[in-house]
Amino acid sequence: MVYAQNAMYGIAYAFLTLFKDIVTRFAKMPHLYCYGPKGSGKSDMAESITRLFFSGKNAEGHLIKGYNLNPGQGTQFSLFNRVERFRNCPILLNEFDENNIEPWQFGTIKAAYDGEGREVGDGDTGKKRKTKIQKVQGCLIIVGQYISVKDDGSVMSRAISCQFGLERIRELTPAQVEAHRKLKELEETGISSLLVELLGLRQDVSKKLPETYRDQHARLMEATRKAGHRVEERLLNNYSLALAAIKLLEEFVTLPSSHEAFFNQTVEQVIAHNQFLIDNSAVHQFWKAVEFLFDSGTIYDRDLMIRTECSINLKIGGAVKAEKFQVPTKVLYVRFSNVYAAYSKFQRERSGKPALPEDALLLYIKEQPYFMGLVPYVNFSDKRTSAYAFNYDKMEAVGIVLEKTIF
Repeated sequence: MVYAQNAMYGIAYAFLTLFKDIVTRFAKMPHLYCYGPKGSGKSDMAESITRLFFSGKNAEGHLIKGYNLNPGQGTQFSLFNRVERFRNCPILLNEFDENNIEPWQFGTIKAAYDGEGREVGDGDTGKKRKTKIQKVQGCLIIVGQYISVKDDGSVMSRAISCQFGLERIRELTPAQVEAHRKLKELEETGISSLLVELLGLRQDVSKKLPETYRDQHARLMEATRKAGHRVEERLLNNYSLALAAIKLLEEFVTLPSSHEAFFNQTVEQVIAHNQFLIDNSAVHQFWKAVEFLFDSGTIYDRDLMIRTECSINLKIGGAVKAEKFQVPTKVLYVRFSNVYAAYSKFQRERSGKPALPEDALLLYIKEQPYFMGLVPYVNFSDKRTSAYAFNYDKMEAVGIVLEKTIF
């Protein structure tokens, strides 16, 4: 395979793109996100997919180019015109860097996953003026050097991830180098005729793809949970579509890898992808900062402590109810406002940006499986006061460790 472990995702994405209108009847169409250092092959694969659809050349004899996301290289209209112009075709977005592109571009990429276009004024002023929506007709292939973590990894959660490294280039065999050369040569002469046979499968795809997707979704969820992971629903959606595409394609064409091998690869990848999102979430970053501040002495025992308990009292509504544990359990007690004040100052000094508002962060924290509730009174080192309680055993299981413990 020319593009090694990413090849099957490229094949699956080309297939899904060709039938995007069918896909979006039952699921959301993910982006394909190719990232890695210069010269690692990410742009090559993105261009190979693009030129499978666009083999024609312009007046200068050049194949279609990707859309450059660098500041000043395009307008809102030009980007949406590109996304809207071609139905069921890939739209290549080059130079994706969350720290360099304009905010509206980042928002556009996020919104495209949900099929949300851009509303613009159409017509003259006055009564004739109407609102027009520039729709998202194509499928986005995002290419950049750096992996995106902004906004809790919002772009990453909307994508199938393809990481490229220089090590793959260094280890290419002569046969792989020759295969790459032949592929690029064919792209110059035109390879879009390959889609004609696939287009003939449209009726079969319309009938089989939804059910195949549901089967693969159930199987992928079962496999990841058996491995001890609860994967974000968006990722299950994205990768289940790729699995369904390969499952159907395998019926009609010979692929470089079997569906079963691809499934095993996908289980590993979706778990790693999910862990990346967890590690870079606002909640996880908060706890990592708290761990640092606690170890460095900025946050004290009067702000948080860990005790082994057989039961705790939780305030639910206006009443206090006892919760008993089947086995002794380590509980983390946190005076959240105190801890948040130290975290907010640390975040502002470290990044120059304000921290997530306290209420919003607490809302996200309350959704975590280790959150237990509000305890009306706890004896800290300096006073008896209320605190939020967390199951510390579960926190340790996801990599949140606060070393100083009191039993």
